[in-house]
Amino acid sequence: MNDRDVLDLLRQALDEIQKGGKKTAEFSPSLLLSGPDSALDSLDTMLFLDSVEELVRKKAGWDVPVIDDALYAQERNHFATVQSLADHIAGLLAADPHQT
Repeated sequence: MNDRDVLDLLRQALDEIQKGGKKTAEFSPSLLLSGPDSALDSLDTMLFLDSVEELVRKKAGWDVPVIDDALYAQERNHFATVQSLADHIAGLLAADPHQT
């Protein structure tokens, strides 16, 4: 899975959580996912991340730990923007032996 594939999955996840309701965020690599200026509220953020994990699992064929408790202890916030999350996921995929 390449960087474009990861961004496409993130776009799909965002579209899924906004389906049938008010569209609150336009997809962009610079879209803020956390912090006071986040485009998503806390419930939408949880739904988005859950959807991301499911879509990545389906595409990769194995459970990719996108959300991990150790992640919150790191200095860099992988959930800051769509791009930082995409970079994090790409790194997880590249580091795992399941990658095809």
